[in-house]
Amino acid sequence: MTTPDADTPSYPVPVDAGRRMVDPAHDGGGVELFPVNFTSYQHDLLPDLDTETHVRAIADLLAPTASSPGGNTVLYWVGHGSARHLAHHQTRSPITCGVTPRDIAEAIGIRQRHPANDGSWAVVVLDAGFSKNFARAVHSELFAHPDEAVRYLLLSTAAEGYTELGAFTQALDQALHTTFPIQRAIGLSALGRALASRLGGFVDDLTIDDNRDQLVRLIPTAAAAVSAPLDELAELQSVIDQLPVDEQRHFLPKGVRCRTRRIGLVLPRPHHPTRRDPSLAAHRHQRCLDRHRPRRRR
Repeated sequence: MTTPDADTPSYPVPVDAGRRMVDPAHDGGGVELFPVNFTSYQHDLLPDLDTETHVRAIADLLAPTASSPGGNTVLYWVGHGSARHLAHHQTRSPITCGVTPRDIAEAIGIRQRHPANDGSWAVVVLDAGFSKNFARAVHSELFAHPDEAVRYLLLSTAAEGYTELGAFTQALDQALHTTFPIQRAIGLSALGRALASRLGGFVDDLTIDDNRDQLVRLIPTAAAAVSAPLDELAELQSVIDQLPVDEQRHFLPKGVRCRTRRIGLVLPRPHHPTRRDPSLAAHRHQRCLDRHRPRRRR
């Protein structure tokens, strides 16, 4: 997802950039995902990237969570980059110009100082090659201006070299379902350090307080709802994630099920095979569901 080092004029807003409310139904607690994802580049030496697939996957992973407090954002920048610049659509190779660490630091500061964002946090994920050094430079800019921004978590996905598209998606999936399988509230600092440990990237959580800045699950994972061996829990969680929302609720404890109805939780409906599919995989999934489906009392 990078070349070692691109020429660019002033950088435009990417065509793909957008704003996604991943939990629109939770009163005051939704997490807004702001993807800045370039899918194509004008320069032949910077190959096009299927970033939209991973943006959708991240939105799906964040959908069953709220934030504490509400009105918080996740900025996800994904594309090519170097240790000094992030590439955009018109960037050339080698990447010697582009979006700078100061640009990112100023964007974080503007967001955090805005009166409408008072009391909220921001997560900034830089998913590009050489982004560890780039994120360090962003941290240095913010550290040099301590009044510019507070309550932000800054993450990079790469070490000192290239990164693999999709690595952050896998790391987030593992953190939510394996590292923190039963926690209803996950502190941002703990989450950031778990992601950085898996990715080998940079993390800046100096202004985060885990007792205050959290992701909160609205739907428990399988590990929190049932008791089973870890390998069965992983398979069960994978199967549950593919079910429609109304069927997912059958696997929730009664009290949690009532709360999700009360807040009108909306989750994405990913494609999944019909439960009558005769394939072996569908048969195994059905057996896994039947073993752990809560039994109704007569």
